[in-house]
Amino acid sequence: MVRLAATRRSAAGLVVLGAPLKRARFASKPDNGQPSPPLAPRAAAPARPRKNGSKRRVLRIHRPLGADPALQKDCDIVDRMRRPLLQCAASTLTFVFLSALASSAVAEGPDKPAATTASTGITANGIRRDPKGVQGVSPTWEAIGKGDGAVLARDYDAAIAAYRDAISKSPQNPLGFYRVAEAQKLKGDLKEAETAYNSALRVVGTDATMKAKILFCLADLSERQKDLDQALQRWTAYEAFVKSAEKAKTYPASAAERKKRIQEWKQISTDAAAVKQRIEKRMQEVEATTRKNAAGGK
Repeated sequence: MVRLAATRRSAAGLVVLGAPLKRARFASKPDNGQPSPPLAPRAAAPARPRKNGSKRRVLRIHRPLGADPALQKDCDIVDRMRRPLLQCAASTLTFVFLSALASSAVAEGPDKPAATTASTGITANGIRRDPKGVQGVSPTWEAIGKGDGAVLARDYDAAIAAYRDAISKSPQNPLGFYRVAEAQKLKGDLKEAETAYNSALRVVGTDATMKAKILFCLADLSERQKDLDQALQRWTAYEAFVKSAEKAKTYPASAAERKKRIQEWKQISTDAAAVKQRIEKRMQEVEATTRKNAAGGK
C-alpha cells in the first residue's frame, strides 16, 4: 500500500484528496497482463514570479507519473477549484476578524466616556451631537426624532411637545410646524392642524418640495373638514404651484383627480337636495289630504 494524492468524485460533486489507494489501481495494464512499474510521484511545479518581484506559492495537488488520463484530468479540475475556494475562505476569515475587532471597539467605547466626549463630542449614551448638524445630530433633529418615536407609540401629546421643542430651537425650520400639524391631525384636532400648516407655510422659504407638501396637506384637510369649496380652491392653488415648481417632488395627477371627485360630489349633493325637496313637498301634500279626508269623515 502506498499513499498517493488521488481524486474521487462524491455524489455532491466534491473532490476527496489524499486517500490511500492501491498502486495497481492507477497502473495501466499492458496486453501481456503483467502490472506496470511502480508510479513515481510528480514534482510540484515551481512558483511563478509576481509583478513586484516576490514569489507566490502555487497550490497544486501531487500528481503521480504515468497515471490514467482520467486521473490527470481530475487533478487539473482540482487545481482550478481550490484557488477560488481558498481565496474565498481567506476573505471570509478577514471579514470575521475585522467584524470582531469593530465589535470589541464598540464594546470598549463606554469605558472611557470622558475622553470620548471631550475629543469627538459623543455623549455618554453614544450619540454624537453637533449644533450645526454637520458632524452629529443637531438639537432640532434630536427633538424631532423624539417626537417621531412618540407618534409611533401613539402618544400624540408627547409628540406635539417634542415638535414644539424643535420649533423653539429652529423657529425658521418649517419641518417642526409640519410635524405638529401631522400630530394634531392624527389626534383629531383639525383646526389646530390647519393653524400649524399655515405657520409652516409662512416660514417655508424657497423649499419648493416642502411648500408643495404643505399645500397638498391643506387641500386634503379641507376635504376632511367637509369644506368642499375651500378644498377646490386649495387643490387649484396646489396644481398651479406644481406647474411653476418643475424640480420639486409633486403629485400633479392627484390635484386633477381630487378636483374631479369634488365636482362630482357637489353635483350629487345638488341632485340629492332637489330630490329631498320633492319628497318633502309630496309628504306635505299627503299629510294635507289625510287631514282633509279625516275632517270630512266626521
